[in-house]
Amino acid sequence: PDWTFDKSAAPSTYAAPGDSVTYTYVIANTGNVTLSALTAIDSETIATQRSLAEVPAPTGAETARGDVVAAALAAMGCSVRRDGAGNVMTELSGATRDEPVVVCAHLDTVFPTSVSHVVTQHANRLVGPGIGDNARGLAGMLAMVRVLTKQRIATRHPLLFVATVGEGALLVVAQVLR
Repeated sequence: PDWTFDKSAAPSTYAAPGDSVTYTYVIANTGNVTLSALTAIDSETIATQRSLAEVPAPTGAETARGDVVAAALAAMGCSVRRDGAGNVMTELSGATRDEPVVVCAHLDTVFPTSVSHVVTQHANRLVGPGIGDNARGLAGMLAMVRVLTKQRIATRHPLLFVATVGEGALLVVAQVLR
């Protein structure tokens, strides 16, 4: 089914407190084996998304959510490392030793730990802080790793998957990854 993810908007210039921001994601099956495999694990991806959203991760305090991502990667048989900034990484080998293609999603949210992070479900709608930004990105990234490792899909370039800290501080992430 198509899912809609609502998050209660935080005070910002983009939305007023209490506003609802709706994200709609649709996975279409184009016949590609990888996309078919992603569609097949959609309920698992949604469950991962929900569990990630329920772990508070305000900018600068992403460790607990990073631990969940690291555990998920390790459970898939991946070698996981954390850098000094707190980014969680795993690399899948490619056919070449070229520079890796980097796939990343940020760990942090704009919601403080004082906000309830409970996610509720109403039919095919999930509502909670950070359910779309960025629990969906993290869950999607983990789903990609799951499919690539389970199906042993070979890529030309290595793939570096990174769950990043400090969404607004991408310069720091880029410097750390150099």
